[in-house]
Amino acid sequence: MSANPKTSRSGPVRPSGLNHLVINVRDMDESHEFWSDIIGFTQVGEIKDRPGLKMRFYSGDHDGKLNHHDIALVEDSSLPKPTEEWTMGVKGLAINHIAVTLPSREAWLAQLEYLQEKG
Repeated sequence: MSANPKTSRSGPVRPSGLNHLVINVRDMDESHEFWSDIIGFTQVGEIKDRPGLKMRFYSGDHDGKLNHHDIALVEDSSLPKPTEEWTMGVKGLAINHIAVTLPSREAWLAQLEYLQEKG
């Protein structure tokens, strides 16, 4: 692929990484403990005043700075409880969404055009 994302229509623009991940969780407090106390992310925000929506936002260390969020949790108490034994098998997906980072605004516009062409 060429350096200019607008010159190629043969495929998508290559992302430069993930921007953030939003995960549906069954128990917000339990998940908070895991992502902050065990993994080490810092809670940087929370939505708790919207009926039916409970979210927390977490950032990693970005050269001493915090992002708006790298990971967000959305509580959904209707998710199934985890299995008794650990398994790699899919037992109900908990990913809410994944945001992909593109290298520039120009690349994002080229990708948007490409996706619209693909329908």
